[in-house]
Amino acid sequence: MAQALIEGQIVMYVFFVLVVVAAVLPWVTDVPPRLRDSIATRLRVSFVSAGIMTFLMLWIHVGDAYTTHGYGDKVSCNYGYPNMLDTSVQRLIGSYECILNSRFAIALFFLSALVILMLERKILRYFITQRG
Repeated sequence: MAQALIEGQIVMYVFFVLVVVAAVLPWVTDVPPRLRDSIATRLRVSFVSAGIMTFLMLWIHVGDAYTTHGYGDKVSCNYGYPNMLDTSVQRLIGSYECILNSRFAIALFFLSALVILMLERKILRYFITQRG
């Protein structure tokens, strides 16, 4: 179980780095002087993207994987998504579906984080072209 907790912490640290990148991206991008003067625009883009990423990070941490039994009952796996990535957890919970659901959820969360970063970059480019 210790290996699963370490993997879960690594996932959360990587996602925290993505949150920091989302907050810092408007300030370190190669923007022309037109956008450099607009601190309010960069603050808004930074706060909104970092807020959405923080929400996703908390959702990963608090979220729980679910599976269904043969009767259609929804059953909780009792661990957060990041702690269910290691297959050694299967001995504790007895269900491989929980591990698969967690891996799929983590992949979707990282994909959505990357999409948010790309949208943030596109929004910054939009403001650059609108001001020019």
